[in-house]
Amino acid sequence: MNYKTNKEKIKDYLSIESCAGASWSPKDDFVSMIYNQPGQFQVFDLKIHENAQNWPKQRTFEDDRCTDPHYLKDGTIVFLRDFKGDENFQIGLIDNTKQIHWISSDEKAKHFFTYISKEYLYFSANIENKKCFSLYRQKLPILKNPMEKIFTPPGNSGFYSTRLESPNKKSVIITNNISIVHHNLIWLNLEDHSQVNLSELAAPNQIAVWKPIRFIDDHHLLILTDYKADYSQLMILSITGELFEIKDINKLPPYEIHDWTWNSSSPYTYFVVNEEGYSKLYRGKFSSSGTSSIESILLPVEGVIIGGDQRTSTKNLELSHNGKYLSAVISSSDFPTNLWILNTTKLNWWCATDMNLQGLNQKEFRKASLFHFESSDNISIPYFRYLPSGKRPEKGYPTIFIIHGGPEGQSKPNFSGLHQYFLAAHFALIIPNIRGSSGYGTKYVNLDNIEKRLDSTRDIAELANHLSINDNEIDGNRLGIFGGSYGGFAVLSAITEYPELWKAAVELFGISNFVTFLENTAPWRRKLREVEYGYLDRDLEILNQISPIHKIDKIQCPLLLEGGDTDERVPISETIQMYEAIKTKVPSKLIRFEDEGHGITKLKNKLILHPQIVNWFKKYL
Repeated sequence: MNYKTNKEKIKDYLSIESCAGASWSPKDDFVSMIYNQPGQFQVFDLKIHENAQNWPKQRTFEDDRCTDPHYLKDGTIVFLRDFKGDENFQIGLIDNTKQIHWISSDEKAKHFFTYISKEYLYFSANIENKKCFSLYRQKLPILKNPMEKIFTPPGNSGFYSTRLESPNKKSVIITNNISIVHHNLIWLNLEDHSQVNLSELAAPNQIAVWKPIRFIDDHHLLILTDYKADYSQLMILSITGELFEIKDINKLPPYEIHDWTWNSSSPYTYFVVNEEGYSKLYRGKFSSSGTSSIESILLPVEGVIIGGDQRTSTKNLELSHNGKYLSAVISSSDFPTNLWILNTTKLNWWCATDMNLQGLNQKEFRKASLFHFESSDNISIPYFRYLPSGKRPEKGYPTIFIIHGGPEGQSKPNFSGLHQYFLAAHFALIIPNIRGSSGYGTKYVNLDNIEKRLDSTRDIAELANHLSINDNEIDGNRLGIFGGSYGGFAVLSAITEYPELWKAAVELFGISNFVTFLENTAPWRRKLREVEYGYLDRDLEILNQISPIHKIDKIQCPLLLEGGDTDERVPISETIQMYEAIKTKVPSKLIRFEDEGHGITKLKNKLILHPQIVNWFKKYL
């Protein structure tokens, strides 16, 4: 198959529709969502009828993506919008007449929704200092009330967010994310602005995850923490710092919890367990004494309740205000993303959307299989394998390794039109969760920090060798590697550390030099990233040692690179300097988009980039 003669076919795969978001209107008769039918995400709302599908109605018509919509108590919808992928998200509001108003005005600052109560919209923003996020709230109705600052980070830096409002509305719980495995949990009195670090009270001088879920009463919180554990566990924390175990927590499998929802009308808290990438849904009733009752709920599709952030949606699982319905955005490796609704009494699901498959047959999509292999230092590395349909070549399929970003990300068996097109083009896919990935416990996520960075690259190489020897479906002499962001670094690291393994590589907006990356990434991100990669003022030797830019003479395979001009996470300078260094050494090409940032959000640009990626692998594998 040649993409030039099948251009419409790849367009069909890339145009498969998807949605995200799950925010209920005050009367529980609509859900706000984002939907990519216009070619990029815009805000839609969807009328909800039990056991029925309705056509979503478009509410924003912007030139750039609109994301993270939330219904407010007064029936208005707030959402975020950035410009050309720059991630400087601005707050928009859709009023009850469907008119749009812009609540924020500083296009150089970013705004993130962090909590919504019946009376207030809480958000973080780096308006005053680009290195840190102050906390704000705005009383409803938003158009009639000014923005109020409630917290300024100490020390001129930090990423803080409001997570809960107390039942008496006199205090809030905020988090300070120092790294993915180190949080502070802070009780903030809104009347006198006094603060108590609850995590420090509970576990002095300990590095741990602390995530607040809900107030059980005025004095006790249901939380997640990995204090004294490898996986984060549900516990009860008092506002005086006492920790209480939940008595029958052993009913849950020993995996990470990654999403939850609740409201005061229901006795249940619903939460999602991440079981090696697959989502398992549970609900429980919890008391301040630690007693609980927990039950599992079967999902309609074996796959993933989609996660997200402000670039898509932070609400992909939400309980309706009356507690009658639960909405969840679900997909699987062979089933496209849709919005599903659960009747919480009858425990039956229905699919509320019908995403357009562009005439493709869903039954022909290929399914992921989960495997593990043991590394040379006895670490179990999970990976997903996808095989094309049709007759296997005599020596096995040409195979593309796909490495996720993060580095603390996690590849899951969710749907990807690009992956399915690779498979239709008769490539096998290997998608590993190398050490440093999230979802497998604190120990695993820390296995690639600073001086251990290249251990994760070794995982990729050892997996390639393992498959070449042990998997007859894989042609070990025709391996390609593909990744974006940290996955882009992983591509560059793999082809410089183990050049003999790879016949072709595609790197998107990845890190080529950790020193210049840390110098040029957005100011608010530098400290978060130094915890993971190393500090400029003390780890310079390590940062240089792990940087692929210093090993370009080892590269043997053709390399395709892409970057976006507005990328603040991994500035395009990282891609440009790599291309300039290798363009005369191996076949190479640089693709650059002036209207994209960290990722490709617009269909028109995907239709430029992705066919070239497929053709690159076809040409060289």
